[in-house]
Amino acid sequence: MAIQGRKDPNTIKILLVSNGYPPTNIGGVEVYTASLARELVETRHQVTVFARASNRSLADYTQLNETIDSVTVIRVVNDHKKSSTFYDTFADATIDSIFEGILSNLSPDVVHFNHLISLSAHLPTLTNQHNIPSIITLHDHWPICHRITLLDWQYRMCGGPQNGGVCHLCVMGGAKRSLLSIELARLLKSIIPLNLRFPQ
Repeated sequence: MAIQGRKDPNTIKILLVSNGYPPTNIGGVEVYTASLARELVETRHQVTVFARASNRSLADYTQLNETIDSVTVIRVVNDHKKSSTFYDTFADATIDSIFEGILSNLSPDVVHFNHLISLSAHLPTLTNQHNIPSIITLHDHWPICHRITLLDWQYRMCGGPQNGGVCHLCVMGGAKRSLLSIELARLLKSIIPLNLRFPQ
């Protein structure tokens, strides 16, 4: 894909979107995104990553920018500290606004979505409104399952959302258990150093 007017016509500006990015977030999608970013940089493309960050000591929507291995990484803190509804956890107008600013400033040639959890499900629509080509890699079932696994809160196989008709069973039925799990995970993360949680 050659872009007219570039010093190197084979170089394109690529925006990768992910739910996290190493070294602060390490998981399957995060490692995949970082590996992809490095490969794209090695083939002389200009790569920017937009990712969600978790930081209980910072206000939600705080932006943290850095460069890692020649990749520009823009992180936005979002721990849903002030979320009041379930809708707020997957569609976020403030994240939408931040992302639109990035699209306007960066003018990427293509956007590659890897995960939108704790960002906003609206981001692909915004990209389309800016007439920017995009692709999505589906790493799990998050677009149709808030638990991402298509296993319900009692770990039984789920046949899918069925127009949202059964999702409330997980959201409401598993709410107490989920909140307990979240608070336990936060406690462990605050106690156990990162290098011990993810030893090299």
